[in-house]
Amino acid sequence: MTRQNKAAYNEYGGKLVAFFNERFGSTYLPSHNLDHHLRVWTYAAGLVQQLRNNGFSFTDEFVTALQIACHTHDIGLAFDKSENHGKASEIIASEFLKSTDLSPALKDDILMSVRNHDRKDYVIASPPDSMLTILSVADDMDAFGYIGIYRYIEIYLERGIKEADIGQAVTSNLSTRYRHMRQVYGFIPVFIETQTRRYEIARDFFNPEGPFARSSREQIIEIIGKELLKNHKDIFTISACYKTANDTDIKHFFNNLRRELLLEEHV
Repeated sequence: MTRQNKAAYNEYGGKLVAFFNERFGSTYLPSHNLDHHLRVWTYAAGLVQQLRNNGFSFTDEFVTALQIACHTHDIGLAFDKSENHGKASEIIASEFLKSTDLSPALKDDILMSVRNHDRKDYVIASPPDSMLTILSVADDMDAFGYIGIYRYIEIYLERGIKEADIGQAVTSNLSTRYRHMRQVYGFIPVFIETQTRRYEIARDFFNPEGPFARSSREQIIEIIGKELLKNHKDIFTISACYKTANDTDIKHFFNNLRRELLLEEHV
């Protein structure tokens, strides 16, 4: 059990984890599985602390509600694997909320946040301490770094995007997420500095002029497509297999991906 799994069990009696496993079922989508949701919760909890350090206040009930939103925001991908899966997630999240005694206002906030978290045009104005903003940015944080690279490759291949077109699609999506984060949380420079480094890692990987050789980048995409999507190998197992690869870029990528997956401390 990972540290995030322990945190979920300690803070909410395992109900959220059990609910997720039941509803997500046998869906094979590593980029958006339970581990992704637990990381998003870790990021969101860290953001709450950063905001508290900057004068914002949050009730315990709000933090509980945020935890529910984090654990259910992508659960609808079990039924709708498109970019517009928020509505499907909202429907499933509403089932869990029937077992809680949260206020009607917070329940509405959870459902609104889950429904709109996938709106990466960010047209809904939302203050930095709102549930929607915290959830959206925490979700975006998992698109950065080496974790973000592997997740982008997996979900875009799953959605039928050709390998040759993945880089351009990622660059556009990634830059939009990063600009929004800077706009909302620019008043927390240490946070922005950390996330900028992680954003640049993902951005540079998909940049044809970036530090990764083209052949290495293509091989990494091929490895993830074959080993993760076709052979259903665990991402840790894949990383271990290639940690001593002869190709320096491939070895560098999988070693750093493994470190990120193990540490998961990016807030």
